[in-house]
Amino acid sequence: AARARGEGLEEPLRLPRPAAAAEVALRCRAPRAERRAEGRRVGAAPMARARHVLLGALAVLCAGAAAAATAGSKASGGVDKVVDLKWDTFDDYIQDGSPWFVEVYAPWCTHCKALEPTWRKLAEELDGEVRVGRIDGAEETILARRLGVQVFPSLYFMQEGRFVEYSSTAGRDLKKLLKFARGGWQAETPVPAWKAPNSAVGRVASIFWQAPNALGRIYRKLKAGENGWSDHSLVAAALVVAVGCGLFVIALLDCVVSGGVKLRID
Repeated sequence: AARARGEGLEEPLRLPRPAAAAEVALRCRAPRAERRAEGRRVGAAPMARARHVLLGALAVLCAGAAAAATAGSKASGGVDKVVDLKWDTFDDYIQDGSPWFVEVYAPWCTHCKALEPTWRKLAEELDGEVRVGRIDGAEETILARRLGVQVFPSLYFMQEGRFVEYSSTAGRDLKKLLKFARGGWQAETPVPAWKAPNSAVGRVASIFWQAPNALGRIYRKLKAGENGWSDHSLVAAALVVAVGCGLFVIALLDCVVSGGVKLRID
């Protein structure tokens, strides 16, 4: 009867099913894994900030080093002492009466690249004695032809109408260049005055050297825009101007030579 009523008997032990046991274990482990992941995230944040700080400090140091190098280069004057001469500024610089030692180079020339450090050092050594310049012969083609450049690099000494070319066989080390600039050029034969680009005749001849550029600018200006002149119109206008100038010159000569002016004066 007691067994039937269940009195005095303990509740029987019920073991969980295997699936239920696995679910309980997973629930117990889940908070622990989440805490570990959160800990890793919390620990990674300071490290990321530290990396950013280090990279920023490194960038500042590199920028400071570059600025210091630039300032040192400017202070030494190695680059600024060499004057870049162009067609528009050549005569203005050369006519000041100062002695000039000029290099005509090309950016693609290997010999010019090898000479560049020596040329900058030369400018520093001659500061206050001889002005040192350079001309980009690949860009300033008309100026290079005016100076009679045949090869790159070509070196010229100029002062008050005298124009002396530095021999390519004399060597281009600093000592020899200094000797030439400080008086050695006087032992060399200068270019005749009528051929020297820094003489009075050379400056007048520069007008004819500049004529192709001037005509090119006029041509481009007349062709520009929707109402620009056609090539046929430009050729016709050039012929009219040429014929008109020719007739004027012929009439003037005829008047002077045949005595037409005297008859009118009488």
